[in-house]
This record gives sequence, structure tokens and C-alpha cells, in this order.
Amino acid sequence: MRSVEHVKRFTTIGTGSDQGKTAGINETAVVATQLGQPVGAVGVTTFRPPYVPVSFALMAGRNRGDLFDPIRVTPIHPWHVAHGAVFENVGLWKRPQYFPRHDEDMETAVLRECRAARDNVAVTDASTLGKIEIQGPDAVEFLNRIYTNAFDTLEVGSCRYALMCKADGMVFDDGVVMHVGPNNWLATTTPAMFPFAPPRTKAVM
Repeated sequence: MRSVEHVKRFTTIGTGSDQGKTAGINETAVVATQLGQPVGAVGVTTFRPPYVPVSFALMAGRNRGDLFDPIRVTPIHPWHVAHGAVFENVGLWKRPQYFPRHDEDMETAVLRECRAARDNVAVTDASTLGKIEIQGPDAVEFLNRIYTNAFDTLEVGSCRYALMCKADGMVFDDGVVMHVGPNNWLATTTPAMFPFAPPRTKAVM
């Protein structure tokens, strides 16, 4: 990593109370020393508030009225409501957590639903998931690098569970990857990872 922005994101330097004004300059000096370049040639990271003044009106303006706590609902949200769903907030989405019957508590309802899914059939509302379309000759190599499992053997028309880890080996995200065409893939992300995403985002590799 030779860019100060890349180093900043990998080390999270500049996320302390100085918001990058002090740590960012020190980072720039370290990067410049390692690259054998003058400090001025490396550049600096973007300083954030409170170092850069921001008006209270700017911070409060986006959280007014209906925008105070935005809510997103799925196309079958009315069905969930009609069947007594208990909702949880996932990102900005209202997602059904379980469907209690009569005086069931959460554990009893979840166990009943799990048995129904195992022994009969179940429906999952996956419209809250982020959806990323990945295209191009390097798409499969890109997937092999961001997920822990390989996709070279996944045939067109098939899908595979995918696990993503951070640099320290801890789980970062998971989802399902579908092989749509020769150089065309569709990957899903968790709602909390992709709360503001449009229905589908495209990446060309």
C-alpha cells in the first residue's frame, strides 16, 4: 500500500479525537520515509470534523420529520404485518424476526418455524440484501480473492454460500454468489453492510 488513503483505511489511523489532523501528518511522514520521497510528494488524508468546522444546521438538517429515522420496507411488508410479525431493524430495513402465534415467546416461535422449514417448506424475504452484479473476464478471480472459498468450479446456473473475512481472520460478511453467465456473477451482502444500496449495483472487473 503506497497511498496514504489506503494506509489510513487499513490501519484506521486518524479515527481518534484528532480526526486525522495529527495522526494523518505523522502517517504521511512515515509513508514518505518508507517510499524514500519528500513528505510533500505523498499527500495528506482528508481531515474531518471537529478539526474542520461544521455548522449545527448542516448536521441537523438531514434528520427532520420523516427523515429523522428513515425506514425501508420490503414489497411483502403488508403480508408480514398481517401475519403478526415481530420486526427488527437491520440497516434501515424493517425485517421480520419471528411470527408468534397466540402467547408464544420468541424461542418457542423460532423453534416452531425452524421445524416447519426443516420438515416442510419456508419462504425467505431476501429483498433486504444488497445485490452486486459482477461482470468481466476477471470476475471469478475477484470473487476468489474477496471470499475464503473458491468459485472456479461453480457452474453457470448454480450458486454457492460465500464467506468473507477481514485481515485478522474474523468474519466480515457472508452471502450467496450466483454464477449467472460465463463472465457474469451476482453476489449478495448483508443489509447492514449495504443499507443505502439501490436494488442492484454493477461492478465490472
